Amino acid sequence: MPGTSADAVGTFDLDLATGQMTWSQLLYDLHGLVPEVDEPTPAVLFDAVVGEDRERARAEFHRGAQAGGLFSVRYQMLDRQGHTHELVIAAEAWGMEGDASYVSGFVLDVTRPLEDHMNQAVAASAQHRAVIEQAKGVVMLALRVPEEAAFRALRGLSNTHNIRLADLAEQLTDHVSTGSPTDGTPAEVFLRFMDSLEYTEPEYTEPGHPADSLPTQRAVAEAEDKRSVGKGGAATKLR
Repeated sequence: MPGTSADAVGTFDLDLATGQMTWSQLLYDLHGLVPEVDEPTPAVLFDAVVGEDRERARAEFHRGAQAGGLFSVRYQMLDRQGHTHELVIAAEAWGMEGDASYVSGFVLDVTRPLEDHMNQAVAASAQHRAVIEQAKGVVMLALRVPEEAAFRALRGLSNTHNIRLADLAEQLTDHVSTGSPTDGTPAEVFLRFMDSLEYTEPEYTEPGHPADSLPTQRAVAEAEDKRSVGKGGAATKLR
């Protein structure tokens, strides 16, 4: 099921004055919706929350949006295939003149995966275990979630941004350790770290060749352009 795994990290923006909301593709996938066909709204977001969580989650989101600053909401939702997801919203309410006018944030799917999948990932390299444990502690403190949910959040960021889990954990711990007490709450520090992450383009792969020796997709495309120019064709610029 695309977009409904425990590794999903979606983003959203909300205009509090108009109620207009924008979602990333992962949020559309998670809710079984189609961009330019279905309109994303706060009502759509919270209508999918399971009954016992719905009003609480809606109220917590409303309070966080009105108060301004960083906040988080944890809840369960039911997708259109009948699967239950454990989600955490990590968001910031902000405005140009002090009052909160917009909410921007992340939705992390921390649904419990198979236990052995988590154990294999953590134990894959003993030398990386310590830094992953430290990063889990940072996420637990920032989002106020238990250990397994923190690990799943890290895995989601790792997959979404195409960064090895151990590398991501090291970046997070470095980000926290180089900060100062005036940098804000743990949630603020973690949200800034999430906002700073950039997507790394995966390497071009071809059967029978070692991945380390292969060019990136951009390099392959540029090589194709050069060959096209050499044959009298027009090169296509990458954007």
